[in-house]
Amino acid sequence: MNEIKRLILDHFNLNPNKGCNRQNTFTWGQAVDAILDTSPRNSVNKILGVSNATITSNFSKAFGKKPASSQPWPNYIFNCIGYKKCYGCLEIKSLDEFHKSKNRDMGKQSSCKVCAKENLRLRQKNNPEINRAYSSKYNAKKLQRTPPWINDLAILEFYEGCPKGYHVDHIIPLQGERVSGLHVLENLQYLPASENLSKSNRFEIT
Repeated sequence: MNEIKRLILDHFNLNPNKGCNRQNTFTWGQAVDAILDTSPRNSVNKILGVSNATITSNFSKAFGKKPASSQPWPNYIFNCIGYKKCYGCLEIKSLDEFHKSKNRDMGKQSSCKVCAKENLRLRQKNNPEINRAYSSKYNAKKLQRTPPWINDLAILEFYEGCPKGYHVDHIIPLQGERVSGLHVLENLQYLPASENLSKSNRFEIT
C-alpha cells in the first residue's frame, strides 16, 4: 500500500474496505486513492463520479471540518499529515520541501522547491530582465536598502515588463553620493539603456 495512503488511513482511523455510508457509494480506500490522484484538472468528485455534496457530507464526518470551506479537501488532508501535493511535478512531498508563502494555501507555495527552481530558471532564460530583478534585489539587500514591507511580486512584474532597449533604473540610486533610495516599486522607472549607463549613481537634488 502507498505510504501516504497508509498515513492518511491511520491518521483518521479509517478502514480502507469500509463504505463511506450505508449505500457504500465508495470505500475509504477508494476515497484516499482519489485524493492521491487529484490534479488541478481532476477533482476528487470527478474521479469518484459523485457530487460535491456527497463528498462534503461524507468527508466532513471522516476528516473533520476544514478551517476554510474554499480549501480543497486533498490540501486539507495532506496538511493534516504534514504533506502537500506539488502542482508542478504532481508529487506528494513533505511541507519542508516547499518554500513559505503567506498568500498561498497552507502558507506554502503551490510548487515544490525543485519545481520552483526550474520554473525560475526557465523564466530567467526567456526573460533576461528577471536576472536584473534578482541582481538588484541582492545588491539592495547588501546595501540594506530593501524594507520588509516591499511587494516582491509587483517588483518582479515591473522588471518583466521592461521594454526592449530600456533598463529598470532606481530613480534615487541605492548608493548615491548625497542621498540613497530604497529598492521599492515607487523608486523604479524605465530608462533608455544608454541614459541609465551614463547616469551612474548621480541624483539631482532640487
